[in-house]
Amino acid sequence: MMLKERTNGWARLKLLLFVPVMAGTLYAFARPEVKETFVQTVPGLHQKQAMDYQTLSKLLRNEEEAYNLRKFGKKVAPTTPENRMNQLLMNARNVMLFDGDYVLKENLKDKVKEKLLYKQRREKEKSGRKDEQIVGFWCDRGTNVDEARQALQAVYDAYTEIRDSIAIASGNDSKDFLDKEFPIVVSQYENLKKFGSQSGDCLSGIELNFMSGKDLLKELKNPTAEELQQAVTDYREKLKDGRKLSVRVKVDRECNMGTVLKMKQILRENW
Repeated sequence: MMLKERTNGWARLKLLLFVPVMAGTLYAFARPEVKETFVQTVPGLHQKQAMDYQTLSKLLRNEEEAYNLRKFGKKVAPTTPENRMNQLLMNARNVMLFDGDYVLKENLKDKVKEKLLYKQRREKEKSGRKDEQIVGFWCDRGTNVDEARQALQAVYDAYTEIRDSIAIASGNDSKDFLDKEFPIVVSQYENLKKFGSQSGDCLSGIELNFMSGKDLLKELKNPTAEELQQAVTDYREKLKDGRKLSVRVKVDRECNMGTVLKMKQILRENW
């Protein structure tokens, strides 16, 4: 002990500084682990999935049909009165009304969330039951397809964010549970104006591939209404041997909804 050097004040100070440095290091490395555990507990939450118009429209129709099957036992439900829906209207100038109020594109998602939650809470207080919140979407024939897609995307994101909140609060993120608690029900309406099958009208911005299995039978780009009608009729007759016909559709971002609805009407009426 007599030969041992005494610890000076600087060494003691370094020892005292070492303690908070080590604590800070442990805290910094510990935080990512907590965050990772949370993500694993509630997988898939808050992940926005951008889709094209056709994909998004089909996804919403599938969700609506699944809801109708659960509630009514059939894909097509009885007509819901318009006054029981949350109505989203969009005109050819891409101006939107949601439940009678003008709304900007960038505010649409938050406005939909606010109204859906408010109406569900009000109905529960009034009747004691938690009714489903249905959004009806009407758009003018001149509406830009990409603008319509963005509106539908905002509505879809509003539903998914509400469902994410329910999943976090309940600790249950299964689709069956969330479909029961807050189903995604968006009714898309095409009862705007009968376009008829006018010949000579060009369906600009549309490409159709007629397929039989993996075989490409015919490709049509920007066809006239008459050309599309003739193609559908021809292949309907040729494939009476049992082969199935499918049509793949690509729509340009600048195409308007009137052209898309006209194409769908021709396909329905002539098949």
